[in-house]
Amino acid sequence: MFSPAVEKAYKAQFTFALRNGSARLSINGKTVDALVVEPPITESETRRGRQRGTKRAIVGALKSDLPTLPSPGTRAKLDAWTCVVAEEGIEEEPLTWRITLRSP
Repeated sequence: MFSPAVEKAYKAQFTFALRNGSARLSINGKTVDALVVEPPITESETRRGRQRGTKRAIVGALKSDLPTLPSPGTRAKLDAWTCVVAEEGIEEEPLTWRITLRSP
């Protein structure tokens, strides 16, 4: 699909970007370095008159580091935060996954 030179350049850019915003993502029994696209923030919503806070984050991971596509509801851990893959799921980009995480 892509030439080895393009993949190498993409990985080099990803590694450089990890310096500015990375976290350890554990998912499907594998731990990888992930790029934090949107840091974990708490959103509040009201259900049946009760207010509830939900934490959300978006991370990016290389497909070569995380070869299997995690499905929505898969348990994950981002540094010390236990979370699950959100229903919005995963966006596929040429060489990376863009994964939306939320509180369980």
